[in-house]
Amino acid sequence: MYVQVIGDSITQYTKLPRLPKLPDSPEAVQNIAFREHPELRKLQHSIKAYDFRISETKSSLGPKITISGSYGLATGEGFKTYNPSEMSINIGGSLYDGGNSPSLIRQAKARRDQEFIKLQILKREIQQ
Repeated sequence: MYVQVIGDSITQYTKLPRLPKLPDSPEAVQNIAFREHPELRKLQHSIKAYDFRISETKSSLGPKITISGSYGLATGEGFKTYNPSEMSINIGGSLYDGGNSPSLIRQAKARRDQEFIKLQILKREIQQ
């Protein structure tokens, strides 16, 4: 039958690889599931991303400070040598944005909390 389907006879047999060792206890199985479940990891990363978004939005509420400077040397025939230099410090920020920034913070916190609830539900499903 094999020759009819494949066209050649078997010339070399290979051994099957060994099966992976199974965990000894149900707790070990749950630990592996908590560590390697793709949906669980996705939700954990999503929660971390929302935490970063919250801190980014909070940091944008404060003043913005910009410091810049330049230094140069100019010489030429008949000119005196001089060193033009410049330095500037700018401080700015939004006085009023109509409540947009606090709204963005609240939205990011609400989305983070939603992801956290999904994470807790998934953990319970994995335990069962």
